[in-house]
Amino acid sequence: MSELRVKTARLMGRQSLVQYIEDGWKGNADDVTREYENNKRIGLELNCWKGGVLVNDAAGEVLKILAAEGGGAKATTNGTHASTTKKAAAAKKRSPKQDDEEEADAAENEGEEEEEYQPAPTKRKRNK
Repeated sequence: MSELRVKTARLMGRQSLVQYIEDGWKGNADDVTREYENNKRIGLELNCWKGGVLVNDAAGEVLKILAAEGGGAKATTNGTHASTTKKAAAAKKRSPKQDDEEEADAAENEGEEEEEYQPAPTKRKRNK
């Protein structure tokens, strides 16, 4: 699976594919080429083009530029912007009652610490 992610990152020209996934980005060959060229341009300008992909910098400049330009990942086929993303569609389906319930749950649990995850003990087989 990681091999596929690496090949996709190099094809798109961006190390982090999260934004594309979250936005449900779909594009044709021209869209992919446009994304690659835009990511490469940004990477070369900011010296964040490493190993053939745009990598995020510690100062957040890459993310600022991507956000200012629409991130590229927001576009769907043929460069048009999607009217709704998966997140926006999910948010629209929520009722005010659901929001109120979540707020009430958060208020109940305020001040309580979450239990730290403890893996179940495993039995080791002895080598004889």
